[in-house]
Amino acid sequence: MRPGPGQRPPRAGGARPRVDSCQLRRGRGQRNPRAGISLLELMLSLALMAVMALALATLLGLTGRASLRVGEAGAAADLLLARHTLRGWIEAAPRTAAFEGDAEALRFEMLTDAPPFSAAEPSRVSLTADDAGAAVVEVAALDGTVARRVALSSGGGLRIGYFGDPTLSAAPTWQDEWPATAGPPDLVRIEYAGPGGPLPPLTVIPALLARQSEMSLSSPPPPD
Repeated sequence: MRPGPGQRPPRAGGARPRVDSCQLRRGRGQRNPRAGISLLELMLSLALMAVMALALATLLGLTGRASLRVGEAGAAADLLLARHTLRGWIEAAPRTAAFEGDAEALRFEMLTDAPPFSAAEPSRVSLTADDAGAAVVEVAALDGTVARRVALSSGGGLRIGYFGDPTLSAAPTWQDEWPATAGPPDLVRIEYAGPGGPLPPLTVIPALLARQSEMSLSSPPPPD
């Protein structure tokens, strides 16, 4: 069959097959399942892993700092509680209690009902520095059995002063020693260092509760 005017003659071997453009586009969009990952996918994966690692490191750092602060706050609270406990014991000592000490140790007697003691059982309180230099308070029965031990501070530097006159014949001054026969002094000043350095001195009035009770009993009654 001859081609008409303006028509090209057919090629040898038959007519050329027609290719659908939609199929061609779909073929280009499909991916070979055997092919590896592309460079772009690798870079995106590395960037995502870096972001996740940074977020995890930040979270762990914040958690560690929070735990450290909680530990420091707990240690400071324990020191304050021990300081308050020692103050209460010194203030609760009787006026007739044996109260003695020097610049490095303090001993006195008191009545306590704190466990394991029974109600108003006599006990002996001592404040000394242990072998490591830490200030330690021990509460023991009169036979020497230690029932309670309180760590006042691990910073060292324990020094104790006593204000009063053991002879009752001169003006009261600060003393480095106090005899047991003189009764409780007017003031006791306890100095020691904390974990971060020296702490403010702890100044206590021995037998404060007994002194206040005597003052209230000696006060004149109100007028009718």
